[in-house]
Amino acid sequence: MTSNIIKQFPQQLATYLCERYMAPISYLNIYRAQNEFQIIKSVQRSLRKGKYVLRVTDKGGVFRIGHSKDYEQKAEAYRQKAGAYVELENNPLWIIFDNVEGTRLIPIVSSMHTPTADTSNLRRL
Repeated sequence: MTSNIIKQFPQQLATYLCERYMAPISYLNIYRAQNEFQIIKSVQRSLRKGKYVLRVTDKGGVFRIGHSKDYEQKAEAYRQKAGAYVELENNPLWIIFDNVEGTRLIPIVSSMHTPTADTSNLRRL
């Protein structure tokens, strides 16, 4: 009994996959897919051609294409209005680099996406 089920399983699986994924698509779905493909290509061309930004809106999750200057102006206006952001005169990361003495930073920085055991072994060099 079990051997029959095991022998029939590959054929049943193949039949199911053919019925599920190889079934002909309706003309409406073909038209919709082609239309959506054209829209995507149009958006990609627009983004490449100019300095545009593709963002998701806050409400509704709708995509919006806008000029990068508009977004920069809105961000600057928000920073001025909120007053919560302070522009730094210099990069504080350089202070950390200057304070590290005797450690070669190039191997550590170049191995940032490796396991941490490798980075800890560099200190012994």
